[in-house]
Amino acid sequence: MVKAHQDGAWASEFFDAAMPSGQDGLALAINPMSGAPAIAYRNHVYPDIEEVRFAERKPFNAAPVVIILQPAEGASFDPASPITFEGTADDPEDGPLTSALIWQSDLQGPIGSGGMFQATLAVGHHTITASATDSQGRTGSASVRITVGDPAPGAPTGLAATAGDGSVALDWADNPESDRAGYNVYRSTVGEPFGPINLTLVTSSEWIDTGVSNGTTYYYIVTAVDAGSHESLPSNEASATPTARPQLHVQSIAVTLTKSGAGYYAQAAVLIADANGQAVAGATVVGDWYRNSALPQSGDSGATDAGGTAVIRSPLAKKVASGERFTFKVTSVTAAGCDYDPAANAETQDYAQVP
Repeated sequence: MVKAHQDGAWASEFFDAAMPSGQDGLALAINPMSGAPAIAYRNHVYPDIEEVRFAERKPFNAAPVVIILQPAEGASFDPASPITFEGTADDPEDGPLTSALIWQSDLQGPIGSGGMFQATLAVGHHTITASATDSQGRTGSASVRITVGDPAPGAPTGLAATAGDGSVALDWADNPESDRAGYNVYRSTVGEPFGPINLTLVTSSEWIDTGVSNGTTYYYIVTAVDAGSHESLPSNEASATPTARPQLHVQSIAVTLTKSGAGYYAQAAVLIADANGQAVAGATVVGDWYRNSALPQSGDSGATDAGGTAVIRSPLAKKVASGERFTFKVTSVTAAGCDYDPAANAETQDYAQVP
């Protein structure tokens, strides 16, 4: 038995009578002692309530259920032939709403209404949506994707251009059409119209244009072409300005000998410069050491410091005779964003002779 907060037994008896055993809820009565309303709620009795208000709870309103019976998802149609559109709409509260169906194409806008009708559509890929709205303002819808005729492919997307030395690399997203035959690439410079630069269709979504000059800005667009020779609208525009990569060369090599115990080791100081004669830091110099004509060490390397000089040390040579030569010969120079031009070397090798 639930004990009352006030007024003793009457409230307890009221709750027992109003709420069957084991249940929890809300009950309302009049206090016989004071004549005021009392409420029993969740195992408590609240007597002598000055005012009781009840709010009506609105029932849940579900959206209409729309089903498209025709056309089928992915269907194709001749542009000259009418297409049958058929669907149903049912609302849990309002009942059948088929006659209130509204049909739209994402390409053409409204195309019809009701449960069944026919219409011709323009060539293209259409998303057809049927929708119905109930008396409470809730809308339900369904959609299908269809193709009318043989539309041109969609415009390629994501075109990007990357400048190189005497070249521009183009890349774009693959078109999704199953009948895609390839792409056309168009190029322009300032003040000139776009013109195609590929002699045959490009079959992959990338292209390297080598017919360019360094220092000139080039603009590009790409179109897609299907098996029926339909060409899409152009892609986004991309531009790039090809630029010559800095050329590196060996400016000088100085080889010195250092006596160490009963032997010697040699050390080469290799200075790397660009085409303007400026020292290049961070370049990697690779070369071979020779003792007379023998090759005791190959592939030795060192990095140039802030002054452009790499210091490379030979292995320790023992039993060295007077007059022997230690020679260092540069085989390669590498640096990020630069090219090595060995033809521009002031020298490629140098030696030191044992006194």
